[in-house]
Amino acid sequence: MESITKPSKETGTKIAIYVVAIVVAIVILMPFIIILKDSWGPTYVYVQGPGGHWEAHELQGAFLGWNNVNDFLESQIFTGLKNSFIIGVCSTALTLYFSALTAYAIVAYDWRLREVFNKFVLAVMMIPTTISSIGFVQMIYKMHMTNKLIMFILPAIAAPVTVFFMRQYLQATDLSEIIQSARLDGAGEFRIFNTIVLPLMKPAFATQGILAFVASWNNLFVPMVVLTEPAKMTIPILVRNTADYKIILFCCLPPMVIYLLLSKHIVDGITLGGVKN
Repeated sequence: MESITKPSKETGTKIAIYVVAIVVAIVILMPFIIILKDSWGPTYVYVQGPGGHWEAHELQGAFLGWNNVNDFLESQIFTGLKNSFIIGVCSTALTLYFSALTAYAIVAYDWRLREVFNKFVLAVMMIPTTISSIGFVQMIYKMHMTNKLIMFILPAIAAPVTVFFMRQYLQATDLSEIIQSARLDGAGEFRIFNTIVLPLMKPAFATQGILAFVASWNNLFVPMVVLTEPAKMTIPILVRNTADYKIILFCCLPPMVIYLLLSKHIVDGITLGGVKN
């Protein structure tokens, strides 16, 4: 009886898991399906007719509201996409490289204030982002650096959460013997880091790269206060200012594409980063 009952229980558990997973997937995908439906649907313009009444007229041959490529390149959506990509890609690259470099300095060297620095990184992680954002906005206005995209790129060098994760990852992988062998062969520290350590950190880079890019891409509060010129606005600002489904669609797609490209490295990155030998 036990041999017959046990498989039936396992089958029932699997069916319940699949049903829950399908329901959750439908709930998650439903907003995206609605956005796609409204974005790919017909585009209307409103024209004032006789008697002052407004009439809706469908645009023929238009793709998402644009008749050709030039219309898209001249649209506000393209400007927002370009600004968001510049900020997202540059800030993510700086975050990953300098965070990995800082983590390497913590792990590879035994210096007097190392533990103090580790505690400092943890303390900074505990500070709410809203508090730091207020001081950051005040600093930008005092420096007269409003409407400058670089103000959202350079601060990405200091990323305590990424430094903490990279340090955990390096401690879990234990590269001390490889680093020591490279030093004995006469390799310099930057050469060791750039040619040996960085290639071994691909899973950590993929994991933190997704998180850093999505955080930069979805950043709304500070850009909304600091970026006032239309030519400098990012996609999240356009989503807030308008109810156009095309803008919402383009705001959602890039993070999803990046996740699909890097998702195979996420499990390895999180597993090694969360376990210390």
